[in-house]
Amino acid sequence: LDGWEYARRLALPTNSNLRSLLCADSGSGCTYPSVVNIDSDIACIGLECDIEVPTVVQIAPKVFYEYVRRPCVHFAFFNGAKRVWGGNSGPSMCAHPSLPVATQTCCPDGSKAEISCMFHGEYISFDVNKERCSNLVCPEATNSISDCGACCAQVRFSEAVPKRSHFQWTDGSCSFKLKVRLDGMAAIVHEPSSSVSTVVYVSNTVRNMNYFNLHWPRDPFVGDELFPTIDNNC
Repeated sequence: LDGWEYARRLALPTNSNLRSLLCADSGSGCTYPSVVNIDSDIACIGLECDIEVPTVVQIAPKVFYEYVRRPCVHFAFFNGAKRVWGGNSGPSMCAHPSLPVATQTCCPDGSKAEISCMFHGEYISFDVNKERCSNLVCPEATNSISDCGACCAQVRFSEAVPKRSHFQWTDGSCSFKLKVRLDGMAAIVHEPSSSVSTVVYVSNTVRNMNYFNLHWPRDPFVGDELFPTIDNNC
């Protein structure tokens, strides 16, 4: 680990296969191409083998590469969702347990959480979180942090800028509902099993920002869309 004084970075060793690809040595030294496409698997070295997503890696002083995932489609509704919460005593939402979307969060005393990370910006899946915590995963109602060590930068929630938010895992369940507006627009609503508050843009409030169009069936005679409303008791 190397990098800024206030940040832990994943620094690749000189014998790293990934570093060699990013370096792109021309014979007289690294050329550091701005974009490197990796189309096949490469063997990991050392700490590389212990992480799920190499968010940002450092291969030389002041030389960093960011991993950009290929575009992928995920289901908006799925079974087995887990409750995650953002910041310290922040709001909650649902997360897919097999996706690396939250920070390592353990509760060795059974209540307050301890946050850890191998480098800043590291996210892990629920199963990896469970393994690292030796099954001491935080219970569903957990929403406070006792220690975050060198990873306190990942204890943050921003309602104004969602991409700056970081979430922590719990063993709590989470479910979904579909909210239908009077004009037929629909929104996804998250319902964590235990939460003082829900992240506003997936909450059952007027501030939900996930409205989208649906292809509702139409009345065969007048052509109106048929969707559930208060008036039709559906």
